[in-house]
Amino acid sequence: MPRQQLILPSSIADAIVNTGANSGDIGVRWWPGDELYVISGYGVTGHVMRQVHSEWQERHCTSAASYQGGIGFWYRATTPELHLMWRYFAARDVGTTTEFFREHVKGWNFPGEVSYPVLTFTTDEVSGQPTWSAWDVAKEGVMPLDVEVVREDADLYTGLGDAWPLDRLDQARVLIVGVGSIGSAAAEALQEYGIRHFSLLDPDRLWVRNLARHRLTERDIGRFKVNAMAELMRGRDRDALIEPLTLDVVDHADLVRGILLEIDMVVVCSDGVESRQVANHLVCWSGTPAVFACVLVDGGVGEILRVRPGASKCLLCFRQHLIDSESLDPEPGLDLRYGTGTRHLPMTAVGGDLDLVGKVAAKAAVATLLEKAGHWEHRLPGDHAVIGLRSSLGLTDPFNAPNSGIEWHDTGTPASDCVSCARS
Repeated sequence: MPRQQLILPSSIADAIVNTGANSGDIGVRWWPGDELYVISGYGVTGHVMRQVHSEWQERHCTSAASYQGGIGFWYRATTPELHLMWRYFAARDVGTTTEFFREHVKGWNFPGEVSYPVLTFTTDEVSGQPTWSAWDVAKEGVMPLDVEVVREDADLYTGLGDAWPLDRLDQARVLIVGVGSIGSAAAEALQEYGIRHFSLLDPDRLWVRNLARHRLTERDIGRFKVNAMAELMRGRDRDALIEPLTLDVVDHADLVRGILLEIDMVVVCSDGVESRQVANHLVCWSGTPAVFACVLVDGGVGEILRVRPGASKCLLCFRQHLIDSESLDPEPGLDLRYGTGTRHLPMTAVGGDLDLVGKVAAKAAVATLLEKAGHWEHRLPGDHAVIGLRSSLGLTDPFNAPNSGIEWHDTGTPASDCVSCARS
């Protein structure tokens, strides 16, 4: 059976150590479904306890739990031996006698009829920092509990260390055009890669019909998607800078043009031919790299097209290239808007497939940013990716990727007569 878990916020841990006292009380918020104690108050023996409020505790699930003061104790250990024994006992899921425990703490309080949680700390001889242990203390004996000190001011990405080039990504500014099903998945994935500066552009609200395919939930019905997504993303990363824009890329192209001057990467996930073509023209005008993501052929194929102004074909001339080579011209089908088909085709793309397309789009955007920064190990094998979402569709090259397969292709250089590429 899992042991009870104690969470010790760093503000309380530091406060206890700084009291200079040997023992005191702790107050907790108890979350029974997860066997979880969050230390939410402390006191020094002989003094009044104080409950501690912090932004981290307000965000935590236990903020809805009632506070229970004086439910346990904390002690300063006499030697580092107690912490070493805690590690030994915890690894073997065994306990020790109350007498042994009493000999290794200062300011002992006798157990009552019911066991209670106890925190102990000592100073690490190497780092000079406090090390913490947790125990379940009863008259019959003492058992180890799990404890985690949570640094309330820690950055979301601290755990990645040097394993990922965050310094190349956390200052990049990304504009997402269309924060629907694919766009919301791309936004979350980009955040997981370490992007922290976002502009979200979409004039639409969230409705019940969107829920099967969107990252948002019914609590956000009726809200502008960009506002709800910004709130969701800030909940994950409180240091993220997110600008929600209830603008239409077509109707407000003049405003978007100005925004693009401050943007490093654009991810276009909007529905419809017109919005994609306008976005394409604007990124070519500004010279901003972009990734276009969509599903085609009634949700049977996902497509990622990277546009590097001046270096690769844009959306417009690539589509013309497909027409000239007698391949599929998928663009008109985008105006059918998946999910609003006829009786025999009630839903043309499902949430899991759209989520996959959004994540590949995010990967392509991040790879482009990293490649530009000199991380060649992240370069893409091409500018056009086809993601097989269903098999046996009888499509022509390049749209005949197998189910669950991703195939990358080169798009070639910009067409000399392309009206959009001429702007780059």
